[in-house]
Amino acid sequence: MGKAKLQRLLGQLESVQLADRQNAAAIYTAATLAVQKLEEQTATTQPVAALPEAAPTDLSTFKQQFANHRACRQWLKMQGVHFTKTPSWKDLYQGWRYWLAIQPALAATLTSHPLPSSARFEITPQLARQQPE
Repeated sequence: MGKAKLQRLLGQLESVQLADRQNAAAIYTAATLAVQKLEEQTATTQPVAALPEAAPTDLSTFKQQFANHRACRQWLKMQGVHFTKTPSWKDLYQGWRYWLAIQPALAATLTSHPLPSSARFEITPQLARQQPE
């Protein structure tokens, strides 16, 4: 290989290395900014609050109020609480408590984000009727 060709190849190699360093610097800068933004968002995001205690009654009172296991399960199913297998009384009680805790959040969401007037359906929280009759 001639001296001129070697000089040309070395020049090309230097320009490729320079472009690689510039690309690496740009990637590092973008990644650093992305991490900073993510940290800012994480720092300003409020943690999700736990659901409030909705049912002050205990499990034995719950059993007395509902009396019939099957009717209680069917009523919860109508409210949208589904179980993957046959629930125990404790499972039914926990499902009922969770359902009660969700109702205020549903009401608040529906109040702050009403359905458009063109909607052909209605969503109503069920707080007025907390247990089967």
